Amino acid sequence: MDNRRILIVEDSHSVARLLKVSLEAVPGFQALNAYSLAEALDTIDRNGDFFLAVLDMHLPDASGEEIVNKVMSRGIPVIIYTSDFTPDLRKRMLGKGIIDYVIKSGNTVMALASMIERLHRNTFLKVLVVDDSFQFRKYMRKLLTRQMLTVLEASSGEKALEVLDAEPEICLIFTDFEMEGMDGTVLSHRIRDKYGWGEKAVIGLSSGEEGTSVKFIKGGAHDFLPKTFEYEELYWRTRQNLEHLERIRELRDLNELKNRILGMVAHDLRNPIGSIKGYSQLLRKGIVGKVNEEQKNFLEAIHNTSSHMLALVNDLLDVSALESGKIDLVLDDCDVSALVEEEVRLYRVMAEPKNIRIDFSSLGPVPCIADLNRLPQVISNLLSNAVKYSPLGSTVHVSLGLDGQDVVFCVKDEGPGIPSDELDRLFKPFERLSTKPTGGEKSTGLGLAIVHDIVRAHDGDVWVESKQDQGTSFFFSLPCPSAD
Repeated sequence: MDNRRILIVEDSHSVARLLKVSLEAVPGFQALNAYSLAEALDTIDRNGDFFLAVLDMHLPDASGEEIVNKVMSRGIPVIIYTSDFTPDLRKRMLGKGIIDYVIKSGNTVMALASMIERLHRNTFLKVLVVDDSFQFRKYMRKLLTRQMLTVLEASSGEKALEVLDAEPEICLIFTDFEMEGMDGTVLSHRIRDKYGWGEKAVIGLSSGEEGTSVKFIKGGAHDFLPKTFEYEELYWRTRQNLEHLERIRELRDLNELKNRILGMVAHDLRNPIGSIKGYSQLLRKGIVGKVNEEQKNFLEAIHNTSSHMLALVNDLLDVSALESGKIDLVLDDCDVSALVEEEVRLYRVMAEPKNIRIDFSSLGPVPCIADLNRLPQVISNLLSNAVKYSPLGSTVHVSLGLDGQDVVFCVKDEGPGIPSDELDRLFKPFERLSTKPTGGEKSTGLGLAIVHDIVRAHDGDVWVESKQDQGTSFFFSLPCPSAD
């Protein structure tokens, strides 16, 4: 059970309320207030387990240490929150095994909430202590368990690597320097060779020669502590390194999310920009009607600008190394045949420079339920792919058919085909095969991955048939219950 109940023992009602509000601002935490030792013990008896207790040491019915002794005897971890904490009292309290202490001031309430949230996250984390001394490992286990971490041990560098293989969730490693066999700096090198900086942190430990800290840091450790450390130093170095790892992971996740969004937006922009470019070229050539000189100049500007925009979008896709994101569909009735015919009309214009012919055969209207923005994107990507890899002067064959209750789309080119050992790499983001576009066109490796995801989101299927020197056929099928 995820226990997030906090006991606050504070004789000042205003301070107690402030602490309760601050702690319960952290999602999932529940704070219960007591204003004396008697109320605290009664609250514990009535409510059972507590995650930890925040204790003031100046209560009307208890001496400074009595409240700490009573609460800890109930098995509840303690953080002391007080305005009076002498060096001698600090030494005695840390000796009793409190987690930490916080001195009251104007800005420590939020710091206390952050500390408790950190301790709760620690309950899900594993750390490893590597030292050939059993007594030192036992000592480290005691101190790190106080921080609510799960502690594993290894008596050598070689055994540490075995533990890391068996326990991949370990995020922080404390390692001694002087050990038989592999020393701590070599172990740090080995860990860094296998795991990234955002996966596992290493803190070196030594009571030995000067310069050991430098060897550890150069060897890939994040931090270093002499074995004569104070408890608070270990506590805060541990906390800082764990939060450093979390920030790296959060930044990585955010960067992946950003790239995914940029990839989807950029790829969705490419097709309409291509349409603008194609239609402006059609108008500029006077194919659909005569234009005067001023109109030609405007069309030339539209064509050049759209070409530049298309290049920018392609560059964005190239440098971002993106993956497609989750696809949310807006389903509506549509005629698949009409959607295909519209895309074929556009790509006939775009295929003219390569003298490629596009034939389309259909059964007539094919009603279906699909996303009217996403399905044309699938058709466009497959047509673009066929034109891109077709030889000059060849023909691209496009067809629609029915297979039971499914509508089946096929686009077949007369290109060089795809090697059989590369077929399983299709429909994966950013895969680039050995087959090259015949007109020097750019390829992002994203289009087929998006085709796959959109079709699968429609509960459809997508596949390819290809033989070298015999062309390639791309298919997708969609369930079409109204095909009758």
